[in-house]
Amino acid sequence: MNKKILACGLDGEQKDLLKNLCSQKGFDYIFAYRDQDDLLVKEILNGDGNFEKGDIHSEVLIMFAGAEQNEIIDFIESYKKIDLPKPLFCMVTEHNLNWRLKELLDHLVKEREEVKRYMQNRNNNK
Repeated sequence: MNKKILACGLDGEQKDLLKNLCSQKGFDYIFAYRDQDDLLVKEILNGDGNFEKGDIHSEVLIMFAGAEQNEIIDFIESYKKIDLPKPLFCMVTEHNLNWRLKELLDHLVKEREEVKRYMQNRNNNK
């Protein structure tokens, strides 16, 4: 698999900024929309149900596929320097490839909330 980004929650100028970053870093990209919520991640990455536009998700997702750790770190560092919203970053795994897009987003949001709670509890107990 070529290095690829699956992105949600970006529109207009934000998509253009991400496209430019992807081309600088040698990543292919695919944007997913609400219409694809019931598709499996692997189906979206394969181009099934690929739409040029649609209703965007409220959560911003950047999912890496086929990239090495150093390439991902470099991409994330560059992403943080441009005017894009803070995303949920994740990597394709053998498990989440078979999740529906909505399921992946729900899982990542829940995970983010659990980390926030953990950090708050940890800070409160100091």
